[in-house]
Amino acid sequence: MKNRINEFYLFKVWSLTVITAPILLYVLFYFDFKSQVTGSELMGFMIIFILAGALYTIPTLLISYLIFFIIKDRIISLVRLKVILIFVVTVLLMITNYLIWGKYKYDIHFDDSGLMSTLAYCLAVLIFGVWCTIKLPPLLPNVSSQNN
Repeated sequence: MKNRINEFYLFKVWSLTVITAPILLYVLFYFDFKSQVTGSELMGFMIIFILAGALYTIPTLLISYLIFFIIKDRIISLVRLKVILIFVVTVLLMITNYLIWGKYKYDIHFDDSGLMSTLAYCLAVLIFGVWCTIKLPPLLPNVSSQNN
């Protein structure tokens, strides 16, 4: 029986990444800047980054879905398909973050906020890309049609 592929896999990874990456980003900023942020500032930070992350990663989601539908029938191993998709999404996120932040936000001696953002989003993609399942369970045979 052929593997049934979960076509919502990328959407699950994307939505979990958009929600979780701002939390990872805050943790990275906290350790980088040793900042003390109040609860209301943290909520504002999270809401802005979740909305901006969702908006800015839509092209990555669409391109990765296009690649997914092109290669899903050509790749036999679901593990290989997952690895390819995680790699593609990671590269696309790196490109998107570089276009948003610019090269000056990747200087670890001056301002590394672009690097931190890229690291948070790529780490979230890696975690949820591995954690989410891409294979659906096999279909159960229709019992009523077997009785006839």
